[in-house]
Amino acid sequence: MTYRQLPLIIVAGLLLASPGCWVAVEEEPLQPLSPEERGTVDELIGTTWRVEDYTVTFLEPPVCRVKGGDIEEIAPDGVKGHYALEDGILEVSAMDETRQAHWYGDRLAVDGVDAVPQ
Repeated sequence: MTYRQLPLIIVAGLLLASPGCWVAVEEEPLQPLSPEERGTVDELIGTTWRVEDYTVTFLEPPVCRVKGGDIEEIAPDGVKGHYALEDGILEVSAMDETRQAHWYGDRLAVDGVDAVPQ
């Protein structure tokens, strides 16, 4: 289960969620990529990607470095995270939060949106 910040939502005059409201949402599990589509861990090592307000650098498995966003306030140099790659599904965990993405070997897609290589 993940948490998402919702915009102001008003339906039929009722306030359903206000800005800044965080709610738990069930997400569909990512589907494995075909062997032709999926990238390897060797292609991932040493790369850095921008995802929303965060920058993730992939070191030797299972270690990654996550910087930016809310982390910046408590750890300006970032925090150590962990990652695993299986069947093209990349799972990154840092500071008690886990996100999944698809790794294509030259492209990283988070929630269907391509991350930006750094």
